[in-house]
Amino acid sequence: MRVGLALVVLSVLPLLAGCVQSSTPPAATFGAPDPAAFVVPAVPKADATKLLADHAAFVTAHPNRKANTADHEGARQALLGMFKSYGLETYRFNFTTTSLANQADILGIKWGVDRTKWVFVGGHYDIVNSPACPAPVGDGCAIQTQGAYDDGSGTMMTVHLAEIFSKLQPYYTLAFTAYDGEELGIQGARAIVQAVTEGNLTVAGSNDITIVGDLDLDMIGINWPGTMAPINLLTNSEKAKELVLAAAKEIGFPDGQILPKDGLQAGSSDYAAFWHVDVPQPIPTVFFISDFEELGAPSPIPEGGHTPTLPAGLYPFWHREDTLATMQAMAGGAQNLHDGFQAASDLAAHVVHFLAYQPNVTLDAVVK
Repeated sequence: MRVGLALVVLSVLPLLAGCVQSSTPPAATFGAPDPAAFVVPAVPKADATKLLADHAAFVTAHPNRKANTADHEGARQALLGMFKSYGLETYRFNFTTTSLANQADILGIKWGVDRTKWVFVGGHYDIVNSPACPAPVGDGCAIQTQGAYDDGSGTMMTVHLAEIFSKLQPYYTLAFTAYDGEELGIQGARAIVQAVTEGNLTVAGSNDITIVGDLDLDMIGINWPGTMAPINLLTNSEKAKELVLAAAKEIGFPDGQILPKDGLQAGSSDYAAFWHVDVPQPIPTVFFISDFEELGAPSPIPEGGHTPTLPAGLYPFWHREDTLATMQAMAGGAQNLHDGFQAASDLAAHVVHFLAYQPNVTLDAVVK
């Protein structure tokens, strides 16, 4: 979910060391890599059926992903295991803030031809369930969440992007990242971006890392063609916007189903940690969210409401109810959910492709 602006100002305390958890990486590239010699592969395609099966298993096994609960730590271990199974170098970036100690971003790293320039691709795996509903379960005011859409959807789409791109050599190094602490104020994204920009993130013996691109996915998949809820696009790069719209047209998105915006109606998400950077240069950043509230749906949600019985436009019920069942209900059924996830993952794959696999594409960016 997009956290409120008041939470964003939390400061990050000194970071704990991350820990590499896979085999020794390949030897570093000697000399400057040559973009002209790089062969650009075709854009790979995720399998939405498998993605949704893995998503259901993940949010069912680890529904309470907050406050360092057993579910929270279990989710971290599950994510490390999935990344490792794809042959990626796994990295657990431990950090602490004034809100919560011992948080962790989970990374699966696909080394590029250029090992010093990195593209981040991610979504947040932590959840929050707000105690705003006093009635007991069964009275139409139950507090129940698996973080299925917010942001199990973006997390598992990131995992499956990691799987399909693990088979292809990128030009820039890809860091597929499950962020922690988003619901506490974008803490995990801010912590790792700060560590990189200050030269304090050491992976495979090197801290010579520059972030050259970012894709953030938060609440994505309930969209065309399953529903006519557009995907909202936020970016600080005109060239990136042009490429996203071209990719959407190639995939088949109708006009109006990708909505470029300058900002959200309320709050923010992990992308903000990247497009605020100005040293050594701004980072081209792309953010996708398909959130009905952005269409102007009524807010606040009526007290006592129950997601499946409310008009379309109110999901994900802002932390009070976000389960596999409610996600499917708001998509209008399993097939609609599948079709939306397929289209969204196809679009996300195109973004990863132009960020990390096309070194001759020059992306502008401004600080926001």
